[in-house]
Amino acid sequence: MKKKVLVFGPIADYGGRETEVALIVEALSPDYDVDVFTTSEISRQAHIYGAKGIGHVYSLKALILGHSPIIWFFAFLSFVLNNRKKNVAAYSGSKIIKRFFDYPSVAKKSTEKHLVRYDLVLICAQLSSTYLREVCQFCKTNGILVIFRTTGTITSTDFNYLDLVDHFLHHSEQNAQRLYASFAHKYTIVDQCALHQEKLLSLEPSGRSGHFLTVARLSPEKGVAELIEMFLEHCKDGILTVVGDGKLLPEMQNRYAHSNQIHFEGFVPYGQLHKFYGSNSALFISSYEETGPMSGIEAMAAALPVISTRVGAMPDRMKNMNPVFWFDIQDAESFKNALDAFRSLDQIQSSALGMSIRKQYLAHYSFEKIAAAYHKAVSELI
Repeated sequence: MKKKVLVFGPIADYGGRETEVALIVEALSPDYDVDVFTTSEISRQAHIYGAKGIGHVYSLKALILGHSPIIWFFAFLSFVLNNRKKNVAAYSGSKIIKRFFDYPSVAKKSTEKHLVRYDLVLICAQLSSTYLREVCQFCKTNGILVIFRTTGTITSTDFNYLDLVDHFLHHSEQNAQRLYASFAHKYTIVDQCALHQEKLLSLEPSGRSGHFLTVARLSPEKGVAELIEMFLEHCKDGILTVVGDGKLLPEMQNRYAHSNQIHFEGFVPYGQLHKFYGSNSALFISSYEETGPMSGIEAMAAALPVISTRVGAMPDRMKNMNPVFWFDIQDAESFKNALDAFRSLDQIQSSALGMSIRKQYLAHYSFEKIAAAYHKAVSELI
């Protein structure tokens, strides 16, 4: 009988964490029964449902909804009053329910009822995510092993459950050391890989000089607003395609509505992203902070050169690459220098660089490599 693994965290419909959870499921499912438990809102359109080998997907909000007919009634009432914008379970944490029920206790009982079924819980979350102390303590008490896959840049380490974790997985040595400096722990570096790597690996360098791409959630920490301003100033003959949605999208679309250099694509399903990686000459990564990002790995698989801030795992990924194009998101001159250096390459040089980047991907970041790392981390504990 296969051992049972539960992937736990605030897993929503789409995003970098959601992509990683799908990869974890596909990596482990050949040898383990793998289920997913999310503490966040999720719909049937969620990316995780398409993962190969996925077992059950449990939603804490849905479990709380079924805890009591009264909770269901009030959730349904909120659902109707909010014009049915989300599913009923999304309203199981409404203010009126939290006011009249011991919500933390209900959430704790609903979670523990499922945890007890598993041999290992693999948490995929930020260190500051909710319920982690309770989950780790319950697992320790009941002999359930815990692996913690950290997401997000580690900025705080003052958490009272860290010693309850059996093993940590980090994207980069830089992020690992942020935690290790104040809490010595066992860890392994496991970076990301491209979910649809077959499509990306089949691409040839586009040769479309002057066409650039950025793929990011449109929120302040991603630096896309600053990127656009610098691009318009220093690449007046270029075109920048922006893939991604977020709270800044409407404002940006309005601001640059009359620019023929900036093209907003909004949200693009993962299965369609390869078309954009295959039709541009380079990817911009403009983030202030990251753990990955996933777009950097996807670009490597697509043989697409990267012009990036020194963020997340990118310094590790670009190790031994030459040339490398770094810039500071708060320094327009550094952006100009990086862009000019890239544009000084001819098509042959650019294509050769792209193929070198792909070679780096295949050597260290392919699905096979990353899946093996996850499998090793689990098998060494169970």
